[in-house]
Amino acid sequence: MQHPANHRFNQALSALPLPLHAIATNWWQAIRQQPDAIRALDTLVVNEAGDSMLTSLPRVLAGSDYIGRSLARTPGLFASLVGSDSVLEPRSNGHIETQCTALRGHAADSQHVGTTLRVWRRAELVRIGWRDLAGWAKLEEVVETLSTVADQAVSVALACAHYQVAQRHGEPIGSISGKPVRLVVLALGKLGGRELNFSSDIDLVLAYAEAGNTQSEKPISNHEFFIKVGQHLVSLLETSTEEGFVFRIDLRLRPNGTSGPLALSFDAMDHYYTTHGRDWERYALIKTRALDLPGGHSDLLLEILRPFIYRKYLDFGAFDAIRDMKRMIEKALRTDDRLDDLKLGCGGIREIEFIVQSYQLIRGGREPQLQTNRLWQAMQALVELGIMEKSGADTLHSAYEFLRRTEHRLQMIDDQQTHQLPKDDLHRLRLATAMGYSNWTSFHTQLCAHTEAVHGCFQMVFAPEPDADNETAELADLWLGHVERPSAERLLQRIGYTEPSRLLNLCQNLRGSAFYTAFSTSGRARMDRLMPLAIQACAHQSDQFTAFARLVRVIESIGRRAAYLSLLSENTLALSQLVNLISQSSWIAHWIGRHPVMLDELLNPIGQEVSLDRATLTTELKRRMKTTPPNDLERAMDLLREFRHAQTLQIAAADSAGLLSFESVSATLSALAEATLEESMSVARQSLGGKIDLDSVDLGIVAYGKLGSQELGYNSDLDIVFLYQSDATHSPENDTTPYHCGRVIQRLIHILTTRTAAGNLYQTDLQLRPSGRAGTVVSSLSAFESYQMAHAWTWEHQALVRARLVVGSPALGKAFEQVRRRILCQPRNA
Repeated sequence: MQHPANHRFNQALSALPLPLHAIATNWWQAIRQQPDAIRALDTLVVNEAGDSMLTSLPRVLAGSDYIGRSLARTPGLFASLVGSDSVLEPRSNGHIETQCTALRGHAADSQHVGTTLRVWRRAELVRIGWRDLAGWAKLEEVVETLSTVADQAVSVALACAHYQVAQRHGEPIGSISGKPVRLVVLALGKLGGRELNFSSDIDLVLAYAEAGNTQSEKPISNHEFFIKVGQHLVSLLETSTEEGFVFRIDLRLRPNGTSGPLALSFDAMDHYYTTHGRDWERYALIKTRALDLPGGHSDLLLEILRPFIYRKYLDFGAFDAIRDMKRMIEKALRTDDRLDDLKLGCGGIREIEFIVQSYQLIRGGREPQLQTNRLWQAMQALVELGIMEKSGADTLHSAYEFLRRTEHRLQMIDDQQTHQLPKDDLHRLRLATAMGYSNWTSFHTQLCAHTEAVHGCFQMVFAPEPDADNETAELADLWLGHVERPSAERLLQRIGYTEPSRLLNLCQNLRGSAFYTAFSTSGRARMDRLMPLAIQACAHQSDQFTAFARLVRVIESIGRRAAYLSLLSENTLALSQLVNLISQSSWIAHWIGRHPVMLDELLNPIGQEVSLDRATLTTELKRRMKTTPPNDLERAMDLLREFRHAQTLQIAAADSAGLLSFESVSATLSALAEATLEESMSVARQSLGGKIDLDSVDLGIVAYGKLGSQELGYNSDLDIVFLYQSDATHSPENDTTPYHCGRVIQRLIHILTTRTAAGNLYQTDLQLRPSGRAGTVVSSLSAFESYQMAHAWTWEHQALVRARLVVGSPALGKAFEQVRRRILCQPRNA
């Protein structure tokens, strides 16, 4: 008599395409030979949960020989997954960690650890693979679980490796700290982003905090110690035994690749990336994540790496680097006849990663939200920042999920790291069925729709450098001095230049300048790519020579960071707007030269939508300041400067285009200064934190002069005075309010006037405070009134005519206005 479980299996099997029946049936029969299988099958047919597991098996076994073989050959695995360790329930990270914690206690027995890890890894992969193929697990669960399994496997293997080496050579001790040193393991690639594949190498980089020696009778250096630990770690994880392997380890992304040492000190890594780091290494490190291991000081290492990965300025040179990587990949695929590679092929997974991670490289230094190792989080941040359209992000996300699910099903067939679509009909049908399609054609049609959409997005971001048209090619030769002067002058006349000789002289002088000759090879290549485009752009200006001369001065000011040259050559709009603006205003040319970070503003149409009122400016500034890490005063100061400079450029652009009246320009510059002062005061108070006590104190800023009358100019200083009013009642000897207010104002002045990498914020003039330079930097409102009534000069009263409170509460503003009126309206001698 047929077992009820067999009957239900066959019913579910009938829903699969006929060619897959034999595969699923063979594995089913093998599983049933397990000693405890019959007892397990008896439990499956008596409840709904068991029926779900049973009816999922034909699809699972037809999709994965690895799962079928593992269930058939691993005693107790099938019974466990359909019983106490129900495959219907998602695996929690805590459960995985608990399993591995017990195994760390066997670090002295590396053979036991290695065997147990292999059996455990197989069971966990079968479990998540079954859930995936049955449709019970979303992609997020699959990659998260796989990543946790890998993390814990590395952690256990490292504990064993460290113990084994320390038993022979002693514990490594830091030469500076005198404390034990532990290995830091950085996960890169898919594991770094907790997005691991079903069958994947794991990319690791090994480091340690301090040089030193081990504590033993025959000590070895920490460097030697951790190389031995690394070697033992790799052996434990990737050596293939009768139980298989745990994970294949790839250490080639370490400094100097396969020719470099297996482990490096933090100082050595810092030196390498500072002096030798290449663009592709920045790309590789985006997904860096330190495994949660005890005692390694991984946070310090990540802080060392962050400035290398994320530049403080916009780095459009990343586009060139990624184009080069893409070209190398395509060449390799053509050579190996693998153009339909799911990962590396046209429209594949790598193109999605290139799109997202290129923006992380370019903008991550200025937008901390982009400093994430998770692809989807980065994509969401790009949408929130307005860098990527939501529709585009949705397209990429949908394609990414489809491609990753397809990738997993390819690898589940036999636990092989493959991304190649099958060629034969049977395996095509297996893949299509595992993806939920009835045939290969319908699956492949959907696959092509996704890859075409991805490649379209890729082409939009990484538009291949077009072959230079005849004119651009000729101008490139002209710039390099390869064209005889008469021919060069005729070429310039042909494109519209009325004084070609003057322009040629300027080009020749620039080419022979120390500025140009000091460029590195890559920097000079960027300059040589930009200059023909610059010559073309200036040809359309009414005063061509002035436009080109100003552009040359801007380039000389910004060009030491070759990434700015890439920004202009990569973005036609940015170059065009720059030329238009500097043609209209030498002040703008000077401003951009002093603040090259403002080139970012030229990536979008500029001067068309200027925020005219303080409320709008305040809202936008606060939004940007939210990205500042807590207690990072330097970053906050840079953001304040970047905002002020960017808004000033927007105003100047609208002004030059005749879109703003003279009065509107002054009013908008004044509103910008007020919004910036308000936020700067907030930053000053926050940066001092618990060091000040101003809970009952109202601290404000009074504007005089042009800011007071809302007639500020582009280069105006800020004439300001600081006042406070307190509800607290203290005797003069016990009143700490003046001290605490003074500290805040000193910090505020530091924020306003210190020159950082982003330039100055504002120059201030504080001489209008009571008693001028001899007076305290901040006064109470009552002391201010007393001074004005009894000691102020007439010119100080005249200055009060334009004074107004620009930062502070409405109550303080009202009180100040009453004081101002009493002073100005008091009787005076004729």
